[in-house]
Amino acid sequence: MKFIFKRLSAAAALACLFAGCGEKTPEQLAAENKKAVEISVKRAQVMMFEGDYAKAAELLEETSRSRGDSAALCEALAYSYAQLGRGAEAAIFFEKASDVSGGSAQMLANAAKTYEQAGQFQSAARAYEKYLKLKPRDMIAWKSLSKCHEKMSKYQDALNAYLEGVKKSERNPDTREACDIGNLFLKVGNAVQGRRWLEAALAATSEENRQTRADILKGLVAVYLPQ
Repeated sequence: MKFIFKRLSAAAALACLFAGCGEKTPEQLAAENKKAVEISVKRAQVMMFEGDYAKAAELLEETSRSRGDSAALCEALAYSYAQLGRGAEAAIFFEKASDVSGGSAQMLANAAKTYEQAGQFQSAARAYEKYLKLKPRDMIAWKSLSKCHEKMSKYQDALNAYLEGVKKSERNPDTREACDIGNLFLKVGNAVQGRRWLEAALAATSEENRQTRADILKGLVAVYLPQ
């Protein structure tokens, strides 16, 4: 009888442990955390609507530490950082929002542009490259990627990105783009191609487009002056 009682007591203790004596299953904890994150994001959105971005960021940071992240939390935190002038941190969380959601083109575009504005051109280039895998025909993004490489003095990478954008967008470059490509050819030491692109751009550029014409002529002077 004592043996049976001991076995019943042990079974009851195990049942109590796993089924209702205060211990929560991983699934229950995950559900609670998810709900808490959703509530915090909604509260933070109200704070941001009222202009209290610092308080919203503080709430979201604490929630992230205690409850974990979600795509919505990362996005909200990124926007709050952006409004607070914390561009580099904003970019990190825009990118994280994309990663958590499984790949959001819009969040990657936000991350890339915010990195670029913060002067973090290497990170910006990486984010643009990830974005362009999802949106390969976005010529504006290709030009931004090219500009990031150019800012880092990676002129061959800048030229490659520009030409790849022209190819993927499946259209002929306009005069501004032809000017940019011509000047990039000059920067990689290919004066022949540079002159061809610049002369073609000049022939198609109207008198009213003064800035583009000035950039074209500046490039052509650099070609002809050594001769």
